[in-house]
Amino acid sequence: MKSLYVKELEQKTELEKILRKCVDDIKDEIIQLKGENRVSMKRNKDQDNDYETDERDKIIERLLNNEKILTLVYDKTFYPD
Repeated sequence: MKSLYVKELEQKTELEKILRKCVDDIKDEIIQLKGENRVSMKRNKDQDNDYETDERDKIIERLLNNEKILTLVYDKTFYPD
C-alpha cells in the first residue's frame, strides 16, 4: 500500500513537472510574441487590433493542440486530488 502511494506521488510530481514545463514554454512564447508585437505595433499602428487578435488565436491554437496540456487540464478539472 505504501509503495503504491509513493508511486502515485512520483507520478503526480512528474505531471507537475510536465505542466510547469509547458506553462514556462508558453510564457516564453507569449513574452516573445509580445516583444515582436510591440516592434510591429510601432511600425504599423493601423493593424493594431488585427495583429493582436491573430496572435491570441495562434496562442490558443497552440494550447489546444498540445495534448499534454489538455490532458492535465482535464485531469485537474474532473479528477481533483
